[in-house]
Amino acid sequence: MELKNNLSLLFLGRLSEEKGIKELLTIFPQIIKKYPKIKLVIVGDGPLKNFVLKFLDYYPNKLIYVGKTNTPEVFYNACDILFFYSKFEERSRVIPEALGCGMTILATPTREIFKLKNLNPTLPIFLIPKSSKKIFNFLVKNLALIENSSKIRKQRIIEQQDASYTISEIFKIYENTLNIYDMGNIKK
Repeated sequence: MELKNNLSLLFLGRLSEEKGIKELLTIFPQIIKKYPKIKLVIVGDGPLKNFVLKFLDYYPNKLIYVGKTNTPEVFYNACDILFFYSKFEERSRVIPEALGCGMTILATPTREIFKLKNLNPTLPIFLIPKSSKKIFNFLVKNLALIENSSKIRKQRIIEQQDASYTISEIFKIYENTLNIYDMGNIKK
């Protein structure tokens, strides 16, 4: 299936092993071969910065490296899909910020993600595997569907209300949701 529009994938976070930047960049050449209308925006800094910078030379029109930012909402609003890969992170600010801006999220299954999906199965969070090959296969099968989901959500956010209001509301819901759970069990 082909993408209808240009699509931007956002990686926002620390450029380190546990955040999956290597996995994402390893499959990126295959992704752009299959979906030439896709771009990857990388926002963040960390020990794998030089690894990321090497890819810029090979994909100057498909890969944008921003570095560290104090205004992540600019990128949440500008991009379509968030790539959230984590081996163990809990209570990430990235998830509610991205949801508040109407982003669709591709996420590895962490306890935080499972809690959110259990409480609200309609959240636009697609669970992805942790291996590069399986992530690529997932994207080949589902990217057009994910693109459609992302465009619809973004339009609803624009039509309904201001994104900053949405972010603050999402944070309240997110914190309340996670606070009623303790290690996967509802607190009494």
